[in-house]
Amino acid sequence: MNRPEDQKIHCSVKSCQYNDQVKYCTLDSIQIGPNGSHAKSKEETDCLSFEVETQ
Repeated sequence: MNRPEDQKIHCSVKSCQYNDQVKYCTLDSIQIGPNGSHAKSKEETDCLSFEVETQ
């Protein structure tokens, strides 16, 4: 991934197939959505681009 630091997507979800197993998402862009009808905190949001890593 050869993007400038300010354009990288940080991710700590190691079980996602798009996580580089260090600290970045390998997708060019991601989709974020609410976890429920009206998000009021970061805990109430989800990465809709998540795909479970298959071995």
